[in-house]
Amino acid sequence: MIIARIWIYCIVLILVTALHAVGASAADKNDLEIIHIDVGQGDATLIISPSGKTMLVDGGQNGRGKKVVVPLLEKHGISHLDYVIATHYDSDHIGGLDEVLNFLKTPPGKILDTGSSGPLEPRPLKTAKGNDTRYADYVQSAGLEITREAAPTGRGVIDLGAGVIVSIVASNGCVPGGGEDQYRPRLDENGASIALVITHGTFDYFIGGDLTGGGPSGKKLTENMETPVADKVGHVDALRLSHHGSSTSSNKYFLKTLRPSVAFVSAGDGHPNTKYFHPTRGVLDRLHNISSRGLKAVYATNKGETRGGLTAADKALLSVAKDNIVLRSDGKHFSVNGDEYRTDGAISPAAAATVPLSETCNSHKRKPVHVDS
Repeated sequence: MIIARIWIYCIVLILVTALHAVGASAADKNDLEIIHIDVGQGDATLIISPSGKTMLVDGGQNGRGKKVVVPLLEKHGISHLDYVIATHYDSDHIGGLDEVLNFLKTPPGKILDTGSSGPLEPRPLKTAKGNDTRYADYVQSAGLEITREAAPTGRGVIDLGAGVIVSIVASNGCVPGGGEDQYRPRLDENGASIALVITHGTFDYFIGGDLTGGGPSGKKLTENMETPVADKVGHVDALRLSHHGSSTSSNKYFLKTLRPSVAFVSAGDGHPNTKYFHPTRGVLDRLHNISSRGLKAVYATNKGETRGGLTAADKALLSVAKDNIVLRSDGKHFSVNGDEYRTDGAISPAAAATVPLSETCNSHKRKPVHVDS
């Protein structure tokens, strides 16, 4: 009798476990997945929609595409990407993209970048020694025309299916609704970055390459792209910090306007970050200042090289993964590496019907002011 009861208990336990596993698997299929890839000092983000559509934003430094991004794609059984976005042409963002593009079995459905027209001239195709530049490697592997337009701004420029909508809120120094001529006198390569808002149900997420906020770069001030972008974006649930937590980005107005529940920073330990000290003390202090406004945690791929090291308060706020950081959203809730959160229940204005569906922008053409990565 006792043995029979034990067997019944075991069978019930197995059935409950199996049902739970099936339920979890079904839930996973309905989740949006955003993977912040640990490429060291650089950026690469993989977005997988519940529809199965995929989008890669940037590819890290040269070598990281082959060593880090490609194995991740293989792990997920991805041999085709529906969208590839190069936010701008710094080598720590496009250096690995040619390696990813060469790996794919078929060309991506669409490749978007800041083009070759507008306020900035593109980077050269050859070095002073006559070798191909990282930009040339990217353009050739992508099969792009040398002369091409920048990605348009607007609501729902990209549709990843299953209710996942991507709106472009900055591209080549332009923001939606700003008109055809948006000349910005201090615009540089970083400030021209493509910035996106990804929405899934009431979950919204911002990612913007190296978008600048008027912060200093040496003796120069960068263009304040973040403030007009913030007005378009409003409150979001999750924010990927621009420019690896550089002082040129994440200005006070931008952070207070977006008021994320969680933030992410992609930076490396050691060289070359020993030249940049990302995430910077100023950005960490500004993040502490919005902790009372709802910021619950900051997730970092690595601890980085903050001058003076991380304080006790920093360590309480930062969760250092030393690995990829995975966000999953079902449209009402989201998790980050297993930590559970609830969305704010509202949709970013960037995805609202009042925003132009899509528009292009022509600006004054001039030579770029390159700011070091």
